[in-house]
Amino acid sequence: MVGVQYSQHAADKPVEGVCGIRRISPPLGADLLPTPIRGRTVKVPFDDLYAGDLRRHGDELIALCRCAQHPLVREMFDVETLCRAVREARLGMGDAYSWGRMNSSVALVAWLERLIAGP
Repeated sequence: MVGVQYSQHAADKPVEGVCGIRRISPPLGADLLPTPIRGRTVKVPFDDLYAGDLRRHGDELIALCRCAQHPLVREMFDVETLCRAVREARLGMGDAYSWGRMNSSVALVAWLERLIAGP
């Protein structure tokens, strides 16, 4: 897969992208990004940030899954397997695909819990 490259004069240069050649104009979206992101010169590896937040909030996510009251949670998920996936992700085990599946599952549990909690 070919990535998109940015330069100071990107609008003037065609760039090879995933969907073919297209022109990139960074100033168009410049106001959409917060200043710390827009001005950064080094990208921090996301995996480290993600695992750090899981270490910090993993117990809360596990408690959410175990205490879920919505009946669909137990029908759709093996709760202990989901809790094990959270624990493993906290340790940095797995990859982006396994973390994505775990994220989606925990997000669905949280969404279902909000449905029964009401507005």
